[in-house]
Amino acid sequence: MSKLVRPKGVEPLTFGFGGQRSIQLSYGRPGRNGTLLHPFASAKGEEAPFFRRPPKGPKCLLGAHPGWGLIEMAAVLAILGFAAWATLLALDSHNRNATRLQAQSQVDDLLERLAAFAWAESRLPAPDQDGDGREDTPAEGAGDALQGGLPWLTLGVAKRNARDPWTHPLIYAVTRTATAPSALADALIWPEGALTITAPGESEERGRTALVLLLSRGRNGARPPTPNGAEGENTDGDTRYRQEAGEDDGDAATFDDLLAFRTPGALAVAMGRSPPLLPAGPLNLPTTREALSGQANITWTARGLGGVVQDSGQSTLTVDGARLVAEGGTLAVDAASGNRGLGVYSGAAPLTDSSALVEGGELGLDASNPDFPRALTVLFDRPQARVSLALTGLEGLRQVDRAWLRANDPTFARCLSPLNRSGGCEVAWRDGTRLEFWDGESQLGTLELRGCPTEGLGATATFTDLSQGGQAFTGLRLVPLLVVDDSGHPIPGEASFFRLSSLTASQCDESCPIPPSPLVACP
Repeated sequence: MSKLVRPKGVEPLTFGFGGQRSIQLSYGRPGRNGTLLHPFASAKGEEAPFFRRPPKGPKCLLGAHPGWGLIEMAAVLAILGFAAWATLLALDSHNRNATRLQAQSQVDDLLERLAAFAWAESRLPAPDQDGDGREDTPAEGAGDALQGGLPWLTLGVAKRNARDPWTHPLIYAVTRTATAPSALADALIWPEGALTITAPGESEERGRTALVLLLSRGRNGARPPTPNGAEGENTDGDTRYRQEAGEDDGDAATFDDLLAFRTPGALAVAMGRSPPLLPAGPLNLPTTREALSGQANITWTARGLGGVVQDSGQSTLTVDGARLVAEGGTLAVDAASGNRGLGVYSGAAPLTDSSALVEGGELGLDASNPDFPRALTVLFDRPQARVSLALTGLEGLRQVDRAWLRANDPTFARCLSPLNRSGGCEVAWRDGTRLEFWDGESQLGTLELRGCPTEGLGATATFTDLSQGGQAFTGLRLVPLLVVDDSGHPIPGEASFFRLSSLTASQCDESCPIPPSPLVACP
């Protein structure tokens, strides 16, 4: 009798035949490689293994060391929980930003609807005071400005438009005289704006006057306490409003108001008319992103330096009392700082001085092409006689690097200080601009403006009461000059970069003397 063969560590196979299932315990003899040969199959030499090794399964986490399994499971759960938390935070931030964009689009669209109403009715509607959607006639002797709800029924828009995406009622404010019958019929005589909007970096005296505005109080709904007085300024019921670069970060104390308004000139343009004549008095030219956006509908496009430069994509922009014309570039502002001002986007190659990456040709006025320099022109709606302006970036000193010295000053003759560790030094670097006065097609005169010799990168140079002896001008042109050293000799290949951070034009009270040229501005 054959010896029963059952290899160690194997189990008998289960066979099914004839509708039955049985476990076969086979007697056989070992074949090749230890394989069992069935007696009936051995004659044909066929291998018929009736035993197999059990399949290997995964080791139990709670095997010999159950403690390690619990730790691993806890770690996995912690990782999954952290990933879920991070995902929820990202989704929440995305949703908040999307809601703010929706709110901004809503107030902008409603301003366009108000302009259409003004074009059709020659006036603006009064606010809704009782919540029925209809404008309410102001009481006799009401103040200069009216404030209330949006008269959605009078405007012919859906009721839902009277509330922002957070379901808070929109605040609608309008200059009272603009709601009178035929108040906007005469294109030459318009009411003055009674609403004052102050942008970041501007004092209340330099605020913009508006005929109409819409205000969304944001997600926090102006809940007390107000963060820094700005939201309180927007909800105290007076005619002054604050425009800040707010955000919705989920904190009730963060300023998150959204404000959109129209000045007299911007409303006229939206109605398809020329800007009205402005009353006599000083004219403050808007130079910040917020102030310019309040004047006209501008789509700002992020450019170089990590989006710091905001390009309007327009070569000409009409604002109250003036037109801005960018020659050789497009109008641009510095989004990183509200007081750096307006420039001309050029996209020119960066300067050879590696310390000038902030300038870099990305924002400002440059003279890299002497035949056609990039310039900024301001054309006024009415004649002016004098102007005061501030220019940011007119340097007197600059720290240059070793590469610049090797290329431009191998003998170190320009160095005003000992070489530093990097092999660079401080040199005289006198940025400047040519200010041209124009009356129509006639040039009245020019002034050369230079920065203070002791001021470095980012300095602001202020020039006041510039004129041409009382001659009335209707246009100014800022043309950047080549950089000069302390002796007045041009530095080859280098161009001036600066931004117009403020400009005020006015008439002469008594006399308007011609300043010396070149004129150097020092604090």
